[in-house]
Amino acid sequence: MLKRMLLAQLCVLGAACSDPVSSTTTTWDTTPPFVGFSLSPPSVSEQGFKEFFETAVLGADLLAWSGPWQDLSAGGGFIVEQAAVSGYVPVVITGFPTVDGRRVLPDDLDEVVEAVTDWVADNQVPYLGLGVEINAFLWEKAPEDFERLAHIYPDLVASVHSVSEGTRVFPVFQLERLRGLKSGLFGETDTAPEWELIARFPDADVIGFTTYPGLIYTDPGQVPDDYYRQILEHVDRPIVFTEVGWQAGGELGEWSGSADKQADFVTRWVPELTEIADMVIWSFLWDQGQAAPFETMGLIGEDGERPAWQAWLDLFG
Repeated sequence: MLKRMLLAQLCVLGAACSDPVSSTTTTWDTTPPFVGFSLSPPSVSEQGFKEFFETAVLGADLLAWSGPWQDLSAGGGFIVEQAAVSGYVPVVITGFPTVDGRRVLPDDLDEVVEAVTDWVADNQVPYLGLGVEINAFLWEKAPEDFERLAHIYPDLVASVHSVSEGTRVFPVFQLERLRGLKSGLFGETDTAPEWELIARFPDADVIGFTTYPGLIYTDPGQVPDDYYRQILEHVDRPIVFTEVGWQAGGELGEWSGSADKQADFVTRWVPELTEIADMVIWSFLWDQGQAAPFETMGLIGEDGERPAWQAWLDLFG
């Protein structure tokens, strides 16, 4: 098992891959709810990946990878292989590269449908996201591309199901902006909610959300009681949270996080997320050197484990 794990780690680092694990014979247990993390090792090295997998298993049922559709074979394949040898549920979320703050779609989206379908045929993943925070990066910045994506989604879902009937296909929305919450660290003016955008994807098997309420509220206790359950009034399919986080630090004025606030968010809100969703993915296990406010979203930082990690283990360990 360790040999296969290290081969997969080397594969994602760009080394030659061999001795592959075929996922086509793997039966994934996707009985909800289940929780986990995106791929977020302490370092991009063999030892870093080894430490990540050894630590994540203490509080995770799933592992998630997210990246451009052109990287499915490397990144998505890595997660599927690791899941096959370690018992995790693999979640693959793909989309489009970001240039100057907006997602860039190819001229021919049929090319994406074909590439994604071919990859799923070989990998049979239980969950496949296509389109990340599409309201924030497409609807708000390039509405014509949002419409193009919505237009091809029925073909995408049908094509994926034709090669892997059990794969659940879904788009991902940014929850705060979908609710019209654009003040706080977004630095904009709140608007009317745009729940109706979900209806543009009637063929999707589930509906995905990212949520970072610490960008709007300065303390987890300020989050309204119905903040997450209100989603159930607008979604008629299973729900998945593909990114969840609260910052543990940062120089962000009144929105600066703290280790205690992060732990309070985990204790106060993550259990409710598991009650309404099939899966909940905390964005980072280790900090990943992201720009503010995401640089301290990890449950483990440079100075070691944060209280939120123990809170997470108390819930799911």
